[in-house]
Order: sequence, then C-alpha cells, then structure tokens
Amino acid sequence: MRTAIGAAALLLALYAAYVGLSWTVFRIFGWKVLKRRRGEAGFPVYLTFDDGPHPVYTPRLLDLLKRYDARATFFVVGEAARRHPELLRRMIAEGHAIGLHNERHVPNWLVPPWRTARSLGRLQAEIEAITGRRPVLYRPPWGLIGLADGAVFRTFRVVLWSVMPRDWERRSDPTAMKWRIFRRLTPGAIVLLHDSGETFGADPTAPERMLAMLEDFFETVRSVGLKIRFLPLPEEGPPVRPAGEAGTEKVGTTLPWRVRLYFAFEALHHRLFRYRPLLGPDGFLYVEDRRYAGPPVTLEGESLRPGERGLNLHFNNRLLVEALFAGGSEFRRMVRLKREAEAALRLLARYAMEMRPEARGVFGYSALHRGIRPFGFAVVPMRPTPHLALAGAYMRWLLRFLHPEGDKRLEAGDGFVPHWVVMPRAVLLRRYGPAGSSGAPRRNESIRRTPSAAPNETFNREGARAPNADR
Repeated sequence: MRTAIGAAALLLALYAAYVGLSWTVFRIFGWKVLKRRRGEAGFPVYLTFDDGPHPVYTPRLLDLLKRYDARATFFVVGEAARRHPELLRRMIAEGHAIGLHNERHVPNWLVPPWRTARSLGRLQAEIEAITGRRPVLYRPPWGLIGLADGAVFRTFRVVLWSVMPRDWERRSDPTAMKWRIFRRLTPGAIVLLHDSGETFGADPTAPERMLAMLEDFFETVRSVGLKIRFLPLPEEGPPVRPAGEAGTEKVGTTLPWRVRLYFAFEALHHRLFRYRPLLGPDGFLYVEDRRYAGPPVTLEGESLRPGERGLNLHFNNRLLVEALFAGGSEFRRMVRLKREAEAALRLLARYAMEMRPEARGVFGYSALHRGIRPFGFAVVPMRPTPHLALAGAYMRWLLRFLHPEGDKRLEAGDGFVPHWVVMPRAVLLRRYGPAGSSGAPRRNESIRRTPSAAPNETFNREGARAPNADR
C-alpha cells in the first residue's frame, strides 16, 4: 500500500514538474510560440477568436468584421467546425484565416501528445477538404502546451496572445474590456477573444457582450482617427525562433544603448507607479489618478482648482526620442507627432467620459510647455520649490542625455523650466470629445511668456492672472 502511495506521489510530482516547466518555457519565455507579431507597416493588430464556430454569434461577428473592413483569425474547435462547415467557407471567402483549437476544448496537458498530434492531423485534413485551404495555425486550449508536443511544433505555427480582455467571464463589462484592450495594444498585438461561450469555465452569454464591446471598439478607433489595420495572421509554416522579445517578431528604430538602458528604467518606473497607458506602452500618453496640486486655473470659462480629482498626464519620452532618431525630414516627423498627439487627446477625452466621470480635468507639468500649449492647454508657472528645482535639473539632464542636440537646444532656450499644463474637463470634451473640434488653437489665441506664480492666484490659458479670481 505504501509503495503504491509513494509511486502515485512520485508520478504526481513528476507531472507537476512537467506542467511547471512547460508553463515557464512557453507562457513566460515564449519559446517557439508567437505572442506578438511586428513586421507589417503601420499599426497592424491581429484579432483572434477561439472556441467557435457558433451558429448564432459567429455569423453576427462576421457581419461586424465586414462592416468595419476588419480581417481576423478564427481558432476553431473540431466538433463545432464539423457542425457548421458553411461558416468555415464564409470565413475564408471574406478574407479571414482559420487555425485549429483541438478536436475538443481539452488542455493538452491532459491528453497524451501522440493523441493530440493525430487528432490535429485529421482535423487539418477535414478543414482543408471543406475550405480548400490547409490550416497551419494552432492555438492550444487555454494556451497550455507541453514540452512533449514536439510533433505539433513541426507541423503548426503555435500562436498565443499579447492582449487578453477576459471576455469569457460572467462579470465582463463591454466598456472595461474595451479599455483593457486599448491599454495593452501595440503594433503587432495578438488579441484573444471568443465567439462561443459553450466551453468549460465560460459564460454562455459572454459573446453577446464581446460583440457589443467590439463594435464600440471599432467605432472608437474610427472616430479618434487611429490608423490601425486589422489583419489575419499570416499562414506560413512554423517560424524560425524570432529575435528580440520572447515570442515576438520585431523590427523598428535602433536607438543607442544608453538610450535603451534609460527606457528600460523608465518602463520599470511606469510599472512601479502604476501609470496606465492609453494606447499601449508605445502610445503617446500615460495617465494616473491624482488630485490637482497646482494653482487655480480658468480656461474658456471652465476652472480646475487645487485638490480636485483629475488625470495626471505623462508623455511617452520613447515615442518622442524615436522620432528624433528616425530618418527623413524633420518637418514630416513633427507633423506625424502632432497627428499622434491629437489622436491621443481624442482618446483621452473618450477615456475621461467613459471611465473617469469624477475627473475634473487633466494636467501635468513639463519643460516642453511651448509645444504643448497649441493643443489647447493652459500653461501656468510652478511655485519655486526644491521639487521644482530638482524637476528642472532632471529634465535638463534628460534633454542632454536623450536628444542628439540636447546641449544646443538648452543653450538656445530660456532655462528649460517646468510649467503646469492644465485643461479642465469641459474644455477637453468640447475640443476633443465626440462632438468636439480638432483641438487646433483659435485664431485670436496668443502665446505669451508666463509670469511668476503666487500661491492662490487663478490663471487663464496664457498663464496670465485672471482679474476675477476667487480669493
């Protein structure tokens, strides 16, 4: 009896070690699996849908994708695909890709590897007979694949994901899911969604909320002006081990090593202080919930006062520096940055409307306030404090460190002193909300040097003291 118990315990320990090692190798280090793909021009995003096809939700999803000219990849379950071959044919006819998601929705860790390989081979042949195209993409259920699944890697391109909004849950909320996607979205992102709720652990009504979220997501992308292309995953064979980030095919601007080292530190800083990106870590803005600590500000008849809740803005230094090191005309680079900034502010207005109704405004402080003012912000001086002196010294060092001509820019400037940049909520929504303007400055708005600040004075857009400020 003891021998049997000991043998069972040993087998259980070996199985646990196998599972843990498989998880570490594939899910954490991304060995031989694709989590994110970069290589296409622009901002490609790869929407993927698991667990279908479903007779109700999949046709509605295909209609939605067609309406917004989006292409996607469907990882189908064999027993469901066999029941609805017409949906497979429609997917291919409308430009989508098909991958396999096992014969049944059972994790590979619970099935002998040879049985998994054999059933996938049969399913591959069946889908080729239905659609005329041989599927070579594969996603294991729950993303669980084992070290013993070598035959799968020889035959298929194994795909996981980089964005998971958890759309299968009973408590999933369409608006929260949408912003969860935006926060993690990067060029080449692979987004995990589900067009069926009939698998173990999923809510049967979850695809209804996913469809509502996806339509709102597409509408936001369109209205904000984001240049995102929704593409199917390429159906080439098993990939060579990608260079760079684990599980990522990557190309991009090469920065000097010291600049890359600084940005590694900055990414850690963002994570520790929980700055939330609006559009992924490569986006223009990060935000954090904070109470405003600057002087009272009045702008276009709206005000923001000390202590009111708002969104503190942090600009993406990496995006600015990559534009400096990129080739081509400086004018073209600045025009591109301006467009990205305007799109980011339109997205910020949407975020404030939908997720932060309590925020009374947006604000931050920056030594680059001259470039920020034309977007509609009030620019006001900060009180002379040790913190201001330290922040100014840090920003001057940062300009020297990151900018190819940092010393020349400092010599030509006026001290590179940080200022508050502030926009009350109502102004943000008027300028950048769904019915707002483009955010361009009005013709009669002048830009003047800001005066020195006193603690309780109210400032207008240009930093001038407001004559009727509350005392």
